[in-house]
Amino acid sequence: MKNLMLLIVFTISLSCCKNDDDTPSNPIDQLPPATQTGENTFGCLLDGEAFLPGAGPNNLDCVYQFVNGGYFFALQANKRDENFNRITIALGTINLQIEEQLTFSLFENTSGNAIGIYSYATRKSYTSHTHRRINNYKA
Repeated sequence: MKNLMLLIVFTISLSCCKNDDDTPSNPIDQLPPATQTGENTFGCLLDGEAFLPGAGPNNLDCVYQFVNGGYFFALQANKRDENFNRITIALGTINLQIEEQLTFSLFENTSGNAIGIYSYATRKSYTSHTHRRINNYKA
């Protein structure tokens, strides 16, 4: 009976082991394959590590549209870290047409430029209890 219990415990402990062979060690290999068919995938390297949108609502959004005589592109990917803080990467253009084989430098958020944004938002809120009136504005 003792040997049977030992065999059961040993078998259970082996079945609980994590198989690290399923995750590629090279961050490039962790990115989704490039597509041109609207597969709704996104991945990039952020500080040498694979950044993939997380599960949940609004984790990936992408639009390219012609509005009021100008082209506007926006791509935003979100995920949560182990502490549930939101990490966002966003790219966009303002009144700038995108063409193949071009490289875009990321500048300030003005017309005719491409921009890039990185955001790290914690779940903590900070409030100041000091309130000052700056002027005596009356409507």
